Order: sequence, then structure tokens, then C-alpha cells
Amino acid sequence: MQAALAVQAGKGIANSMEKTIVDIIVRTPVGGVVAVSKGRDLLAVEIGLSSEGDAARRIRKRFPDAVAGRNEAGRQLREYFAGHRREFSLKPSIGALGAFYRRALVACARIPFGRVVTYGELAAAAGSFGAARAVGTALSLNPCPIVIPCHRVVGAAGIGGFSAPGGLGTKRALLDFEGITTR
Repeated sequence: MQAALAVQAGKGIANSMEKTIVDIIVRTPVGGVVAVSKGRDLLAVEIGLSSEGDAARRIRKRFPDAVAGRNEAGRQLREYFAGHRREFSLKPSIGALGAFYRRALVACARIPFGRVVTYGELAAAAGSFGAARAVGTALSLNPCPIVIPCHRVVGAAGIGGFSAPGGLGTKRALLDFEGITTR
């Protein structure tokens, strides 16, 4: 269970003097992965990157003042992809999202490694039974895929969707990595 994941629903970054750090993880089953953090706050995880240059271009657009370096999120993601981590103890910054979207992402963060739930089940866990489509929208706004494991949410009659680069191929690769058969 991902009870250790602390999801930030506060006002944002506490210390504006801290640098935004970009940590690039090159080789994963889903291509390059980038973790962007500022202090203890995880600002973004980008997946499906084709090269370090692709990563730099994408991140520079959203975080023009970011600097390359190592951060805690990158360390934990490396452990995940090495098969040594199943839970994250990070603090994704989701405070700018609406209340339902935050509830849906917090509920999503509790889905254990190697398990899946349906969009409807996640809606119920977020306190909004019957809001499966709204859950899909919330997951499409997830700034930190893998850490908030939106790939573990599937449709009642199939795999569902996935808005990250690579789409369903990326979702299947992550589920396969966790030992979940999707075919």
C-alpha cells in the first residue's frame, strides 16, 4: 500500500529560493523518465522520453529555470525500475487542482504495486460513486505518473486509456513491469 505517499494539497512551493532540480533517468521500460522537484515537493514526472535532448526540451518549456542534478524522486524512481521499490515516499504537488481531482489522485496513490482498480472503483474510493469519467479526466491531469500510479486504473471492460506519451503501449509496459497481464 502506498500509505507513505504524502500528497500536497497546500498552497504550493514553500521556499521559492530553492532550485528546481531535474533528474533524468535514461533507461526504463517506458523510455526516458524525468523527475522535477523543488525542495521536498515533486513538481512533475515526465515519461516516454526518447532522449536526453527530448527531456531537456520538454522540461525547459515548463520549468525554464530548472537545473540538472539528482533529486530524491529520481533516486526512488531508479529503485522502482531496478525492482527494489514498490511504494514512494514523495510529496507530489497537486494543490492547484480542484477538490475532486485531488481526491481522485490521492485515492489513486493508494493503489498497491501489482494491483489494478477500475475507473468506477477509484471514483467510489474518491467519494464520488458513478464519476468514472471524471476520474479519467483527473488521471489525465496527473503531474506525477508512476508515483501517482494512474497506469493501475483500467476500464471495466478493458485496459482503458492513457494520456502519457506512448499511450496504451506505455500503460501496458508499466503494467507488464509490475507483473499485471493486460493482453
